[in-house]
Amino acid sequence: MNGIGDPTELEALRARWVAATEAGRLEEAYALVEAAWRWAESGADEETRARLLCNRAALAIELGRGEEHLPRLRELMLRGAGRPSYRLAAYTLARGYELRREAKKGLFYARLAFETSLQLGERDWIVSSQNQIGNLLAADGQFAEAVAAYEAALILESSPLPTAVTKYNLGYCLAVRGQVHDGLHHLLASVRTLTRLGAEAHEARARLDLAYAWIEAGRPDRAARHAARARELAERLGETELRRNAYFLLGRAAQKRGDGVSARLLFRQLQSDFYPDADYLVDLLVEEDLGSVINLKA
Repeated sequence: MNGIGDPTELEALRARWVAATEAGRLEEAYALVEAAWRWAESGADEETRARLLCNRAALAIELGRGEEHLPRLRELMLRGAGRPSYRLAAYTLARGYELRREAKKGLFYARLAFETSLQLGERDWIVSSQNQIGNLLAADGQFAEAVAAYEAALILESSPLPTAVTKYNLGYCLAVRGQVHDGLHHLLASVRTLTRLGAEAHEARARLDLAYAWIEAGRPDRAARHAARARELAERLGETELRRNAYFLLGRAAQKRGDGVSARLLFRQLQSDFYPDADYLVDLLVEEDLGSVINLKA
């Protein structure tokens, strides 16, 4: 750092941690935010410190280390609405509850984040908040309402990354609702954009959603290609949940191709890696088509 209060140094760090986050390099991003936080504690203004606290908490939550940050985020919101830090705190809390599978609590904070984004007139924040609301609705199985939230987000012009994220989430929900052709349209566009941007974590999620849609469209070979690529990305990024979903979709694609041997092997890998005590799982997955029951967004 050149010195306390030098905004150019902070912005340089911010650009680096945003790039690392978008590429899925979360540990690297967290180290950069920690460096910025140490700098801010020494003399940055209150709003800058508050925003960095939110950035730090957001990455800790994604890394599974966020529990200690949630009370500080709630405390930050008590200081008053209408500021960027209030919106960031609400958005981050919503994400924390989403990962804890507490969709209704998450929706409460996501809607506060959305309302504040509207007040601030920040277009990308409005889009990301609408997308977050859609995610929480989808996680709760409210797919029609999720579609409405995603479509509202797409009405606004936004930068390529949030638009692509909204499109893959919308595409998945449309496919779940039986609108597979429309879902594929959004998913294919999203994968192209995310691949070009190098946003590998989002690319993996989009390819899993696309694999699901191709299975629903009766094209298991295409589904398997995208699920396999998603698994590669998930393994490289250390994304355990994405790798689990990839094995499930690869197994389903093999089933739909009529390749029972490969399906059983893939489901066995899924069971041994993620559910070692559930010996019954392989037979259940082989004998029952659970694709319409399992929610990739839950």
